Amino acid sequence: MVLAATALVAFGALTDRVPAETERVAPPTASASIRRPVLTLRVLGPAAPVVGALVCAAPVRGDGATEVCSLTAADGRAVLILSAATHFVRAEPPAGTRLEVARQAVSLSDDLAVELALTERAIIAGTVRADDGDLLAEAEVCAWRAGEQAGCVRSDATGAYRLAVAPAVYVLRVEGRAGSRLVGQWANDRVDSGDADAVDVRALDAPRTNVTLNRGVVLSGVVRAGLPDRHPIERAQVCTKSLAAPVPFECERTASDGTYRALRVPGRYWVWVIPPDGEPLVAQWFDRAQDGVRARPVELIAEMRLDVALEPGPRITGRVRTEAGVPVAGAKICADTPFATGRICRETDGTGAYAITARPETYVLNVQPPEGSDLIAAYHSGGRTWVDAERVVLPAGGVRVDLVLASGVRIAGTVRDATGVPVADANVSLSDAQGWLAGASTDAAGRYAVVVPRGTYSFEVFAPRFGALASAPSQAVVVVGATTLDATLPLGPP
Repeated sequence: MVLAATALVAFGALTDRVPAETERVAPPTASASIRRPVLTLRVLGPAAPVVGALVCAAPVRGDGATEVCSLTAADGRAVLILSAATHFVRAEPPAGTRLEVARQAVSLSDDLAVELALTERAIIAGTVRADDGDLLAEAEVCAWRAGEQAGCVRSDATGAYRLAVAPAVYVLRVEGRAGSRLVGQWANDRVDSGDADAVDVRALDAPRTNVTLNRGVVLSGVVRAGLPDRHPIERAQVCTKSLAAPVPFECERTASDGTYRALRVPGRYWVWVIPPDGEPLVAQWFDRAQDGVRARPVELIAEMRLDVALEPGPRITGRVRTEAGVPVAGAKICADTPFATGRICRETDGTGAYAITARPETYVLNVQPPEGSDLIAAYHSGGRTWVDAERVVLPAGGVRVDLVLASGVRIAGTVRDATGVPVADANVSLSDAQGWLAGASTDAAGRYAVVVPRGTYSFEVFAPRFGALASAPSQAVVVVGATTLDATLPLGPP
């Protein structure tokens, strides 16, 4: 009887190739005694049979039985003579190959043929240290690919870690042991995944990918509403931005009792607190400033407590509809002051309604359609850009502003570097005869999408602010329907 089986792949390090107690068995010969079943194993790699793989079998109920092993021949086959029982079977690839061990349970009562598929695996390994040089045990190292987690391990007592992953390009997220007060990072030392160093293990392993974590201090406190009720605010955002480097805001959400805890590297920070949607309260900068111009930096050198009371304010309200009058749910309405001091964005509900609470001021309103729609992003009154958008004055009593979105055609694609690695945080720009019209940033997989009216455009792709890539040259494109535009960014000058 011949039966094909699928291998169970074990995720981890390769074991020693030859166990201490191993019985090597030659192909079976005729015997007058009771005949034992013959197990024929064929070991396959991603593209061809695996020659010289070590295949071993041991009874599930060993009772002291010796493991039986053999090596695969040129066709990837090995033959084992075993007892009629259930056996654990494993196949180890030859040394130096980027293949993972395969394991499977096999029940034998008669001759059987089984195929074991060895999955291709690459290794990312290194050590995790603190900024004072201490080796860190139990640090968590996770590999991410195209915005999805591919696998995680913890460092051992010597600070060493070893990740087995599919050959691809990854970025690493590293966190210290719980309670260690080590600041997590996208390696190396980045706040945002799009700025992280790429670890390319498509052709070769990366055995010396070392990471250093900085020791941090904690900013904590409670966010409440102002007088009279002073109720705690759940899911408010407490955002910090370092003055030491051009990095984005890093935000923490408050718990149900309004408390928050932000672990940061010691330094000077802007601190901005934003209420959640549904709370008619005004965002606030430290110290009690309603705009960034009047804000003061926080000197976060040691543990610090900062409680915040958010005050009520007037609201911009309205609805977002299509040109046909259909309500647009899930659109994002963003309010900016003419001199940007903090953008507040809110989503429309199922009826297309939105509400933004802010201080009395003059604002520019930008509408971002829901992801996946074929609606064109726009400014209030149909302005093409920030400059020609109609301003909205928010008085103390509030104001209503209804918005209309037009339909367009979608341009989408992927931005890669010259080696084929997707590029995150590249900026895609489309301009027509009147100038710049629309743009988008690529995600972790290098993908972007933008919706524009039909027409002729200049298409440009700009390299991210960090890294060694150069921007792509401009090209003219004619857009009459859904269009795919991929781009390749060349290596920049040293």
